[in-house]
Amino acid sequence: MDGQMRCPRCGEPLSEKDFKGVAILGCHGCKGILVEQPRLLPLVEKVAEELAERVYYEAEIEPVEDPGPVERCPACGAAMENTGYMGSKEVLIDRCDACWRIWIDPQELGNMGLMLARSEQRAGMVARRLAEARERVSVEPRMALTYNRLSRASLLEMLAYYI
Repeated sequence: MDGQMRCPRCGEPLSEKDFKGVAILGCHGCKGILVEQPRLLPLVEKVAEELAERVYYEAEIEPVEDPGPVERCPACGAAMENTGYMGSKEVLIDRCDACWRIWIDPQELGNMGLMLARSEQRAGMVARRLAEARERVSVEPRMALTYNRLSRASLLEMLAYYI
């Protein structure tokens, strides 16, 4: 063995890359990437930023066909866990809890960015609607009691509807 990390999918050597300003290890063969968990969110945020203006918040996310779990982490050799990104079944990622790295197969990163962009759009919509409701309350002070009841009793229901 040459000591170089190899792709868990195709066996090609992993090489250091700068992807959208985030350091990753990438495979030239299958295009999968290995990223440290603390670098995952900045990476997904950059993809989401690119998609945000082109994506409708109710856009369908096509599940990416998962080639199956990665059994061993290419970095440390520990067992990896196959889990849904953001609790979904649309994107299954492989996570190593021993060295805090994540294996992302091709197309998964795009769907992860799409999921984040959609959730941010929905959160923005809810924030705008809450701001509009607060504005209405400030216009009609007698509505304050109704607003307080609304904010306590219906906020979770409203969030669930829009998210």
